[in-house]
Amino acid sequence: MSIYLTAMKNYLEQQNSLNSSKPKALILVAGATGGAQEGFQALERLRESYEIIVVASQAALDLYGEENLKSLTGTAKIYQGKEFKIYDFLKVVTIVFLPVVSSNLVGKLAHGIYDEPLASLIFHAKLAGKPVIGVVDGALPDGDGFKSRGFTNPPPGLVKLINENIEKLRAQEIYLYKGKTILEKLSPYLGPQTAETSVVSSKTGVTLNKRVITREDLLELANQTITVSQKTIITDLAREYAVQNNIKINFAE
Repeated sequence: MSIYLTAMKNYLEQQNSLNSSKPKALILVAGATGGAQEGFQALERLRESYEIIVVASQAALDLYGEENLKSLTGTAKIYQGKEFKIYDFLKVVTIVFLPVVSSNLVGKLAHGIYDEPLASLIFHAKLAGKPVIGVVDGALPDGDGFKSRGFTNPPPGLVKLINENIEKLRAQEIYLYKGKTILEKLSPYLGPQTAETSVVSSKTGVTLNKRVITREDLLELANQTITVSQKTIITDLAREYAVQNNIKINFAE
């Protein structure tokens, strides 16, 4: 396909999304898994009231896979941000939401580095006066995001730097919260919760009722068989841990 036709295709897809009668929410997905369970559940709630536009970083696409991200976000199109050279579309966006946030993205924003699409979109969203809210767990040095990669004891200086970066973002009115509080923080933007979208994470025997399974969820399940939903996303680290620890994963019919 020619460059011209590709550009026209991207433009028409954007216009179709922006012309919906629903208010718009811009969803930015970074390459992190910490807080993903709560973050993507909150996104399900947002989808009840908003037409969503989803942009994922390359790290997020590598981590989750494009098809898995489409399932998690409930959208048929995942943008990479390169399509949005003109930021006028932000005028029709009501809220910017990050279901997962990485320490790399936090560091860039804290120091005014907008050299990649997610950081640039957040910068322009703030220029347009839009609220930016995210789940911070994946960027926390003592959170599951670091632990799942084997970094259980980061040096104090690094912990201090990351925490200072997070505070710098909050000073810029980029509001980052822990996953366990995100629905409460998003409540001004959400409609009433329905039974259909009420999700409770639980473990009953070896059945895991979660949308995203990370390595942390499998730590005490060696040599067992677990059952998950057909729509459950299993991270690469979780799959690797399952193989190493003789954990068999069954997908419910």
